[in-house]
Amino acid sequence: MLLCALATAMALGAGSAQAVVRTVGGATVGLQPREEAFYWVGVAKGNGLGKSEGVANPAVLQFADDPGDLSQPGPVVHSLQSYAVYWDPQDYYHGDWQNVIDRYLANAGDAGGQLDNVFAVDAQYTDRTDVPATSHSSFRGAFTDTNPYPEAENCTDPEPWKFGVPLLQGAAPVCLTDAQIRAQLEAFRAQHSLPTGMGTVFYLLTPPGVTVCLDGGGASGHCSDFHGTVSEIAEYEEARATYAERLTQYQEEKFAYEQEKLELENEGKTDESPPPVKPSLPSPPASYGDYENSFCSYHSDLNPDSSAVGDSSVVLYAVLPWTAGSSGDYDFGKPETNISGDACQDGGFEPGTKPGGESEEKEREKPKTRKEEEEFEKKTPQERREAEEASELGLDRPHGQEPNQLGGTRSPDGFWDEGLADLVINQIAVEQQNTVTDPLLNGWQDPEGHEVTDECRNLFAEVTGGNSTADPLTRAGTLENQALGEGKYYLNDTFNAAALRLPYPAVPCLKGIRLQPKFTAPNPVGAGELVGFDGMESDITLNAAVAYAEDLSSHSNYATYSWNFGDGSPIVTGYAPGGASQNSPSAAPCAAPWLAPCAASAFHSYQYGGVYEVTLTVKDVGGNVASYTSQITVVGPARPTSTSSAGSPTPSSGGAGAAATPSTPGTSGSTAGKAGTAPSVAPTIAESVTSRSLKSAVRRGIPVRYQVNGEVAGRIEVLLSASIAAHLGIKGRTATGLPAGYPRSIVIGSAVLVTTRAGQGTLHVKFLPAVARRLKKTHQLKLTLRFVLRSVSGGVTHTTTALSTVGLSH
Repeated sequence: MLLCALATAMALGAGSAQAVVRTVGGATVGLQPREEAFYWVGVAKGNGLGKSEGVANPAVLQFADDPGDLSQPGPVVHSLQSYAVYWDPQDYYHGDWQNVIDRYLANAGDAGGQLDNVFAVDAQYTDRTDVPATSHSSFRGAFTDTNPYPEAENCTDPEPWKFGVPLLQGAAPVCLTDAQIRAQLEAFRAQHSLPTGMGTVFYLLTPPGVTVCLDGGGASGHCSDFHGTVSEIAEYEEARATYAERLTQYQEEKFAYEQEKLELENEGKTDESPPPVKPSLPSPPASYGDYENSFCSYHSDLNPDSSAVGDSSVVLYAVLPWTAGSSGDYDFGKPETNISGDACQDGGFEPGTKPGGESEEKEREKPKTRKEEEEFEKKTPQERREAEEASELGLDRPHGQEPNQLGGTRSPDGFWDEGLADLVINQIAVEQQNTVTDPLLNGWQDPEGHEVTDECRNLFAEVTGGNSTADPLTRAGTLENQALGEGKYYLNDTFNAAALRLPYPAVPCLKGIRLQPKFTAPNPVGAGELVGFDGMESDITLNAAVAYAEDLSSHSNYATYSWNFGDGSPIVTGYAPGGASQNSPSAAPCAAPWLAPCAASAFHSYQYGGVYEVTLTVKDVGGNVASYTSQITVVGPARPTSTSSAGSPTPSSGGAGAAATPSTPGTSGSTAGKAGTAPSVAPTIAESVTSRSLKSAVRRGIPVRYQVNGEVAGRIEVLLSASIAAHLGIKGRTATGLPAGYPRSIVIGSAVLVTTRAGQGTLHVKFLPAVARRLKKTHQLKLTLRFVLRSVSGGVTHTTTALSTVGLSH
């Protein structure tokens, strides 16, 4: 199931009746249906039972090499602020759930801009403005809306909960239509003068027992609830998926039985054992159609004007009914009838452990092998009793994952249900990604209407901690795969469309991205010798996308590479892949089909001997920038002092560099000015941190190599996320002037950089003494370097500001 980085999918908008984007009851929404049977890895899907289901959406493969006509894509969201609205007039949404959910939204905001979370993948998707979808959101707070629920209007809950749930007057269960949801959301927004526009999303959440339907509901309705149980659906799906395997096993057993019977008859004996029973193809339970129509969450919009990308009247919203189930909370019924919400999280799959096996394995009760039976008999009576009790509780059957569960500690209501909020959190993350890439439901979809998270449904790789085994009290595991701010979470992977366009790294489903420029510096060479620098060693996840020119025609877009050879020659800039057909410092054309100019690899020669710093700076298609520096030794005559074209800058003590911004492809890059002259353009700086040792940085400061293009002056700051600072007990001045949506940060170190000419140097930026003392006990840390450089040319002051992320560890 490939994503529509492809024009036809864009043009189709809402898909067929089987698509995730559906029109039901007059409402067009992006649905997240329940899913228990399969997990997806881009084009492939599996059932976790050891038998792959093959290709999930082969029709999309034709677009892998031909993006088609992408001249009219729907808009994406370029910046996002989020509000959580709990519509809960009877106070049934537990406070501990709200706390876990709200802290997730705040932590996700603090982690904005980091590459190691799932939202970073979204930045490869763009629209006719050629600006990427945002990879982070800013939490604007939560509110409990106590306006009463409207009376049911032709809305029937297909399976009402019976205990501890909200009721309408007359003790009728609460069933809300999307029309009622939209009306209340608009009234609530107007009541509190909340903003509209493409940069704001409202997450509307309802408590357990409140069902939301897109139509009239009932036994065949499209609702957040369904008649029947997930367990009977799971049993049917497994029986259907394993039917062929069981039939083969029966045929083998039948042949062996008949052979043994024949041998006994030849010996004059009688075989009294019963023959094997042929398995039957299972019939779906009566609730199966209702289950297929049910959903976990959805997103849509109010007052859309799809022709106007910047429409200010639109209201983006996502509806998050309580679909987390009731595991660990006995307010809702007897323990044996607790409802699992795994069909709205990971589908009851867990990471595969068999070498060469499936990516995911289905959690299910499996027959014991002879070895397992022997090991069971060796257990103590207590161990055997615990294993039997676990089997009776169904702990080895499909269950959810709750990294924020309390385990054996009771939650404030006396039960073990706090972690149920984790299942809702996954749905919020899903709806954020689908909203920013397909806000008006005419954007990024595949030809069947699946959105970016649908292409990787039920895939949660790679797991970083926790245990998949269900706890006896919570009935859930503790797996986690995301660290956001101060929190740990279990979030569905999202689809990487770049995997369609270039064959490496080409991982279709990701929980984060990598941006690691690399090249190997040649051995010592002689002056005048040509040496090659191969940037294709780099690990760049977002290395390809689709861009849009001013005339709205589409074209390929690739990562941009910039080479600074450290000898004062012009910076060489171009796209990758594709190697330049001429050597540096000439222009860098390249052969079709690669986009020109190109600079994935470069040849260069040095005129004079010395040790040179070579820096490769990469800007991926999501706009993320990183640099890598290595030294090359050149044997030859020294540069004559009188003809030096680039001197050494004079730094003040304790400074730090900032990330370089590559020049626009199609130019030769910025040229270093001559000694003692001001640059004729805005100041530029290329930097790289030469040591990632946190221990060394605390003692001596962060070592930064840099190169500037002329006489510049400015300040350099080291920023730390305010949430992490609070966790470490660090206080400082709040950083102002950060980009919109950037997490709140404090300044923990600063310096002044002053140079008198173009050239290169090394600085050590030192932490404030109080900060350094706090950091001595820290094992790893992510910081942001911000620099503001100024230069004056022709009476005009030019200013450059840049940010780069630095990871330090012991």
